[in-house]
Amino acid sequence: EFDPEQDHPAAIRRVDVELPAENLAESGTVLVDTPGLYSRMKFGYDQMTKDFRDTAACAIFVVKTDDLFFEKVFEEFEELLGYFSRIFLVSNIDSSKQDLQPDGSLGLSLEGSDPGKVIEAFQSLSISATLQQAIEDGRLNIYSIDLLKAASRRLSEKSRMTEASPAGAELDIAADSAEVSASDGFDEFLGDLTSYLNSSDYLRDFMTDTLGMAEELIQEEIQQSTGESSEQLRKTCEDLDVAIEADQKRIQLLTELAGTDWTASFAHLRKESEQLLIELAQKLDGKGSSLEAAIDEWMQSDENWHELFSRRLNPLLERKVSNFIDYLLEQLRVMLDTSTGGARFSFDKTESLNRAGLSMDKRVPQLLENFGKNVEVPKPHMEMGFDEVPLKLGFMDKLLFRNEAKVRQQFFGADGEQSNTPARKYQRLEGAGTEYLKAATKSYVLDTLPGLQKDYANQIVSRYIDSYCAALKQEVTVLKAKADEDIRTKKADQEFLKEAVDGLEGINLEAQKLAESLAQIGAEFDTGLLAGTDETEAQQQIAQFDDEVEIELEDLASGDDDDPEVLDFENVDFDEDDDIATSAGV
Repeated sequence: EFDPEQDHPAAIRRVDVELPAENLAESGTVLVDTPGLYSRMKFGYDQMTKDFRDTAACAIFVVKTDDLFFEKVFEEFEELLGYFSRIFLVSNIDSSKQDLQPDGSLGLSLEGSDPGKVIEAFQSLSISATLQQAIEDGRLNIYSIDLLKAASRRLSEKSRMTEASPAGAELDIAADSAEVSASDGFDEFLGDLTSYLNSSDYLRDFMTDTLGMAEELIQEEIQQSTGESSEQLRKTCEDLDVAIEADQKRIQLLTELAGTDWTASFAHLRKESEQLLIELAQKLDGKGSSLEAAIDEWMQSDENWHELFSRRLNPLLERKVSNFIDYLLEQLRVMLDTSTGGARFSFDKTESLNRAGLSMDKRVPQLLENFGKNVEVPKPHMEMGFDEVPLKLGFMDKLLFRNEAKVRQQFFGADGEQSNTPARKYQRLEGAGTEYLKAATKSYVLDTLPGLQKDYANQIVSRYIDSYCAALKQEVTVLKAKADEDIRTKKADQEFLKEAVDGLEGINLEAQKLAESLAQIGAEFDTGLLAGTDETEAQQQIAQFDDEVEIELEDLASGDDDDPEVLDFENVDFDEDDDIATSAGV
């Protein structure tokens, strides 16, 4: 099955077909055959109908008798009644159609024998109130015509008239055709249609329909330009004004926030970190036993003086510092893990941040993830000379006159590289020597390590505050850029909408003016109908003018008129209210 929409999308949308219809050729009537019901239902072909219905004088609606009772056929009929003051409804009957008779024989159906009863049934059973009112008002005429038989008759007449002699044969043909035409009903329809198009009713109806459709379109334009959609456009423009003003205030507020010193909001953080250092120092104060144990282990080994620090004390101090850093970072993260990232803003600053739409919720996790990573971890390095380490001198040292410096050099070596057995270490260092080493180590832990720890804590807090302030300013910059872009977008939208509103106001103004003009035209037309010149008089003036033109053209063609007269149309007397348009109506 061929479907133009699927099989041939580029199908020709319109085809003009010229038929040798004498009645149309001899008149100014234009007959447009628009797509029928099946074409509209099957393919949606209704564009031609829409193109021509606004310019047509009347509508001829042809429907098969069986379809008179099909509701789909008359769906657009009420719409057509709104466009035309006169509609001719043709029920295309089949006069040869047969039905089964009560005795079992075949005979003419009701459609063929008495089509008028079918129309009566339609009017009493299926017709709507709108159509019934149109019939009563004379706007809708219904005809029962066997169009197939009528077409055959008219074509046969033309053929017989061509072949017959011009005398008696034409009279016989005319008599026969009169009898047949009376049965098919076509001539009655054609006569009514021709009379309507030739009458002043046509002009009146055409003007009335045209003015009515124009008024309807104008009122629709006025309604659209002042209705809910128009009000919504104006409301949207007003809302955009409010939004743009809010964005401008927001940018001003963000500019003020960008110049704010936020470090004061972290003053509490420095105090709390110092308190943590004090608590940590107190905990470390009771943990000197591990360092003392390291010294005792060194005493039991053959390691020299330098190895006491490189292999025993400094690695232990580094572990202690590492544990301290882990503890410090953990405690500080707990303090900073808030919606404001540990910052304590004043009430005014908090309100300003909220009004500006500035929040650090999404940036705080990233800041905490990098917390402490950009600060170098302090590495403790304990070094101590052995010149002040007390040594015990034995009996042999005194006997051999060995002084303390000589004994110290023999025990430690010139640069502390001398290894000693545990027995020798106990001989020289037990007692005062080991106590001196333990006291010096404890002093380093209590005096030097806190300084390293405090410097580290200050650095990570300062770096965090700097990173936080930089992130805050970056958020301000992003929000300002977004607000600027929003303003540009909203202004562009507002400009577009204002153009639309101005256009609607212009349409409304022009529609109002046009409505007044149409009202004036309608009033003048109604006045002209009441006080106009008689139709016969107007047609006589037109005929006289046509004769004068024809004579002048004959003179020009024969060449008899050496000085041809220029036709002066201003001398032709037409009353303003004469119905001259009807001369082109048939």
